[in-house]
Amino acid sequence: KKQQLADAQEKNAQAKDDTVDTNGSLTADQKFLVDLKQRCAETDEEWESRTKMRQQEISAVAEAISILSADEAHDTFSKTFNPASLLQKVQRKDSKRRAAAAAVIAEAGRATNNPKLQYLAATVRLDAFTKVKQAIDGMVAELTQAKQDDVQHRDTCVEELNTNEKETESKTRDR
Repeated sequence: KKQQLADAQEKNAQAKDDTVDTNGSLTADQKFLVDLKQRCAETDEEWESRTKMRQQEISAVAEAISILSADEAHDTFSKTFNPASLLQKVQRKDSKRRAAAAAVIAEAGRATNNPKLQYLAATVRLDAFTKVKQAIDGMVAELTQAKQDDVQHRDTCVEELNTNEKETESKTRDR
């Protein structure tokens, strides 16, 4: 009986130690989960705002491209760059198109507080359209890459949250 009592007391002490360890682990996991949820919520908010901003930028760039690639613009380009017909009237049409495209891009730059778009608007006013189109293509590629990076970061965050929830459930079951 004394041996059984000693065994039972030893098992009880070990169970209490295990309970303390498990509770400590549970507390640490809960703190981590709260922190992870907070970071994920912040990341989701940032992702939503960046997505919205990126959509505005893309729509502004697309509108500028449509202005620049319209048939009238091509006619104006060909007339403007034809040395035999450099007329003041043609230059005015070209400058109006440039001003319209620059205004669209500048407004998107102000709305999204993006200095790159504001720089692009200034470039549209001053440079030849081939440089502007290259800059627009570069920005579209950059925005697409940033969007992919944001999606990958968000997926990683969601995956970590799911893994943590599974581990928490497992620890809870063990406890």
